[in-house]
Amino acid sequence: MMTFGAATSGRSGWAVLGLVLGFTASAWAYLVGPAVSLDKMTELADLVVKARAVATQPTDDPWFKPLRGFAASATKLEVMSVLKGERGGGVITFQHYAVAAAGGGFSYMPQHYEFTPGKSYIVFAKKTDTPGVLRQLW
Repeated sequence: MMTFGAATSGRSGWAVLGLVLGFTASAWAYLVGPAVSLDKMTELADLVVKARAVATQPTDDPWFKPLRGFAASATKLEVMSVLKGERGGGVITFQHYAVAAAGGGFSYMPQHYEFTPGKSYIVFAKKTDTPGVLRQLW
């Protein structure tokens, strides 16, 4: 003889599975392109340097479109060595998106960077019209 609990556990299991699959199918997502090789990044960059982060502050460059949850930032970098391009001075300014201090949710994430003062990074950058100021590749 089957009890009520045994009879309903099979149906409820299917119901839970249906709900999980239904929510999974309707999840919000966006496509991410394939990874870019270091060779391609080097080709696209005007300057490739090993540099130490000094400080980051907000910037108002109109190249950076407003994006919820992100802020246009400028990081001062002390150049340690040049792998491609012309140094143009011991300190450069690298403009990039960073996660906004206010936080908040977002449905799209641009290429963005977080630099820690005193840490070293390999940076691939594009020139701007202002000498010593460079920008993220995309």
